[in-house]
Amino acid sequence: MTSIKTLKITDLKPDDISQMWGIFNKYYAGSTRDIFESDLNDKTYIFLLRDRLRDSIVGFSTIKEFSIEGVKGRFLFSGDTIVEQDYWGKNSLGSEFAKFLFSEKMKKPSVPLYWNLISKGYKTYLLLANNFVDYYPNPYSETPEKFKRLIDACGNYLYNGHYKSDKGLIQFHDIAGKDKLKEGICEINQELLAKNKKIRFFQEVNPNWRNGDELVCIGEFTFDLAFKKLFKELNKFSERVSFKKVVGFRG
Repeated sequence: MTSIKTLKITDLKPDDISQMWGIFNKYYAGSTRDIFESDLNDKTYIFLLRDRLRDSIVGFSTIKEFSIEGVKGRFLFSGDTIVEQDYWGKNSLGSEFAKFLFSEKMKKPSVPLYWNLISKGYKTYLLLANNFVDYYPNPYSETPEKFKRLIDACGNYLYNGHYKSDKGLIQFHDIAGKDKLKEGICEINQELLAKNKKIRFFQEVNPNWRNGDELVCIGEFTFDLAFKKLFKELNKFSERVSFKKVVGFRG
């Protein structure tokens, strides 16, 4: 069973960082602990996923809060998001992040709040694509000019010199210390391509993800989106309760 907690980066303990580096190094190649810690210290918050029985970290996701001069809005950038494979689909990371977004939106309700992420693996892309209504790029519509400008602004702000506006990609070819997924992790096979349009789209727009290319993505978090997600979860709960009644379950 897992538990999750949101912390400021400055609240991390040395043992937490060591465990996180162990997980990162297990799934990514091409980096060092010094680079990992330097990148970590540039972030603002972290979601820590723990196995309560083992009392050990089994996943994490980092967040950098920033603003861009001349752009109205607040930006939350998702850095590394890594979960041990045994816990894929068995954690509350998504729910914790949704609560975090809601609390951040409540701080300044009238100011647009954007979630910016870069993805060199399809699972990261699906975190956005499966949970946001207005997100870009996506396989269903062209990116509106407003969001294209936001994507460019984020790409240039965070990775100036490496962002390619014409492709919407961050490319670090031949740069020492640039990490990439290890072979065999989050591979895209023909079955996934055939059955999932979003994964197929990710492969098309970021064909060199295996080499560490990052697709720059953005979605706007609104109260309307929050209520839609809540309604969806309530419907799921209602269906589970109804099913129990039908088949005679108790508890």
